[in-house]
Amino acid sequence: MLTRRQVFGTLPLFPLRADEAAEVRDLLARMAGALGDASAAEFLRCFDRQMSGYARLERQVYALLNQFAVASSVEVLEQRGDQRQRNLEADWLLEMRSLAATGPLERRRGILKLTLERRGRDWRIRALDPPDFFEPPRGR
Repeated sequence: MLTRRQVFGTLPLFPLRADEAAEVRDLLARMAGALGDASAAEFLRCFDRQMSGYARLERQVYALLNQFAVASSVEVLEQRGDQRQRNLEADWLLEMRSLAATGPLERRRGILKLTLERRGRDWRIRALDPPDFFEPPRGR
């Protein structure tokens, strides 16, 4: 029979494995919430600033949230990878209501392909396709 010290002494050898898929789903939910709260900074915090196209994405997201009230929902369709990197497809819906008094309501739905990488304890998006999904609607 193992003593308490022996049991607890073996725990570091078998660290608890976090559920990476759930962590990534939580990240996407946080991103959707940040858009709804008009918090571009919180949304962009989920991206690796070294990602190709990050500066353009940053401009688009700030422009979107300065012109529109956004409701957002996201559903993960497919996710694969390991503890360090995940690739996924997500069905993302944006409802964008113009902040102008007589402005339109527009909907955009798309399948986004994302590559995520763990940085320390956090996941960061390293690639986004299509890259202009969060661009504000153009005037009609």
